[in-house]
Amino acid sequence: MKKIYFLLILPLVFAISCVRQESLTSYSVEITPNMIDNYLKKEFPIEKKLKIGKLILKDPEAQIEQKEDKVKLGTTIVLKLPFVSKQTGKVYISGKVAFNQKTKELYLVNPSIEKLVLNNSNILKYLPSEGKQMISDVVKEVLSQVAIYKVDDKSITGKLVKDIKIQNGKLLITFGL
Repeated sequence: MKKIYFLLILPLVFAISCVRQESLTSYSVEITPNMIDNYLKKEFPIEKKLKIGKLILKDPEAQIEQKEDKVKLGTTIVLKLPFVSKQTGKVYISGKVAFNQKTKELYLVNPSIEKLVLNNSNILKYLPSEGKQMISDVVKEVLSQVAIYKVDDKSITGKLVKDIKIQNGKLLITFGL
């Protein structure tokens, strides 16, 4: 009789221990907009040579939008084109976040330009769709190569990303096996 109870209880104990083990192997990292700003200050300014001219992005500022589940970046943009005076303004970009397991870095996925201000005017509404697409492609190309943050925590080594979400104005990354 004792053997039967033991055999019935053993799988239950094993199942409970597995559930507890799952919670013990999970680990979360909170990243604030200030942490992203401090990391990006090391990466910026970014210069990109264009077919005609040069694009410079500098002075980044991050915002984490809970309603939209996106990270937004605002940066100063400088356009240097031949035969035109230097154009300075702000570009506001947003995108979802992805984690690169090998480099332990966060990137914006499919970043989109929300607003482009040059000479105190939002020029996106005046540009033809081809112009918007060209600027968007250049910004996407530049930002796809620049991490917005690197997780240096040794405790995530060997763990996979289970979830990335925005909670209380912070980016919350949950790692586990």
